Amino acid sequence: MRQLRWILVVGAAAVVLVVGVVELRGRGLPDPIGYPEYDIGARVEVYESNPSRDLHVHILQPDTPGPVGAVLFFHGARGAPGQFEGQAIAVRDAGMVAILVEYTTFAEGASSADTVVQGRRVVQWVRSHASALGVDPHRIAVAGASAGGRIAVGTLEEGAAGSVRASADALLLFNPAIAPEYPPANLPAPPTVVFHGEADRQVPVETARRFCTSIGDRCRIETYSGGGHGFFNTDPEYSATLDSSLAFLLDLGWHETGRT
Repeated sequence: MRQLRWILVVGAAAVVLVVGVVELRGRGLPDPIGYPEYDIGARVEVYESNPSRDLHVHILQPDTPGPVGAVLFFHGARGAPGQFEGQAIAVRDAGMVAILVEYTTFAEGASSADTVVQGRRVVQWVRSHASALGVDPHRIAVAGASAGGRIAVGTLEEGAAGSVRASADALLLFNPAIAPEYPPANLPAPPTVVFHGEADRQVPVETARRFCTSIGDRCRIETYSGGGHGFFNTDPEYSATLDSSLAFLLDLGWHETGRT
């Protein structure tokens, strides 16, 4: 009887452990195939497809008539489009177009180079549809977290085919996953703000500082004591980085209408 009871206890514990592991794995790396079901009431368009699914942009448009500046948001490798939902809504409410981008992830077999080229194509798609979206094609900012930050910086590189310009007009970078030796020489240097945690073990803060120095006086870096990778996802850093992001965009005039 005692042996049977022990077996039942161990079996129940094993079930709890397995369920916990499945839940944690699901939270850590969501199924990218589920992205089309993500819905915050935005206008949703397909900009291209990969072998397994359509890739969407979720467009939040302000009430004010355009053209105004736009911000494209690229989530991190272990995130999903909703990672920047709060920031996108705030950008929309401040009078700008906000666009949450789906892209082919590492979980689907994409390389870092693949995601960068895809990011450039997204910028080209938005520029090509600027009139219909109420966007000023000369005021397109790209924001990204971690691997998404690498995509944002990568829009400045050569590599996307076509005559439509693919580089960002401004960058908002959240612990961007860039290599210590980055960037290569002769990249454009748009207005840039970098948010980085001083305790980030995946991308050392010194890497972000060197990148910002390479951009010159058009780059501002804000570091957060004790902040690890993804520090900006929760308060108080979420609110602090959001306020700073909006101030950065408003100072650039991204909310002003009628400019082209």
